[in-house]
Amino acid sequence: MLDNVMYIEKGYINNVKEMEEKVLIRDDFKDELLSRIWQNYDFARAEEKLFKLQCKLTQATFAKNEENMLHYQNKIVHSTEARMLAVRKVAEISKAKARSRRCNLEKKCRQNESCN
Repeated sequence: MLDNVMYIEKGYINNVKEMEEKVLIRDDFKDELLSRIWQNYDFARAEEKLFKLQCKLTQATFAKNEENMLHYQNKIVHSTEARMLAVRKVAEISKAKARSRRCNLEKKCRQNESCN
């Protein structure tokens, strides 16, 4: 089931009733379901797919094929893989910054204790 999940925002499709059975609307997801989707997402496969698209974009760029360049740029920008990887990267950076801030605070506390 998780492989077939599609993300859309309300109002993205004109006739939502037709798509009701095929599409889960993001606003209706529970936190538990989002958590399971995130934990079961195959990031390695996403990186592979994104890398292949980037290679095709590079080839089109070197060939000066503007039509294919635009096609692959749009594919990359609108791909679920690129979005998921971007969210993961931002989450990792935020986590690292929070860890760094916590360590700095702990160092300051230790320094203040040794001064007293």
